[in-house]
Amino acid sequence: ALSVDLRMSLVARGHGIGIVTPGAFADSRWRDRVEVIDCPDFKPQVRAWLLHRPPAGRLSRPIALFRDALIEGLEVPMPLVS
Repeated sequence: ALSVDLRMSLVARGHGIGIVTPGAFADSRWRDRVEVIDCPDFKPQVRAWLLHRPPAGRLSRPIALFRDALIEGLEVPMPLVS
């Protein structure tokens, strides 16, 4: 399910488990109907693809800068809950 609200509603109705950001959880109308499970060994991995048509022409530099920022951002470990 793509929508956080839809995913949370499915979990609240007993249709599996879900992963949402702390902010999305705090803002969800379903938060009182689900249980947060502590998973200290869970280590999520992000896979990102950057697609563009070749040749990029005048967009090649912005694309390269975005690619570099994405790579750098994914290398820095981020806490799941702050």
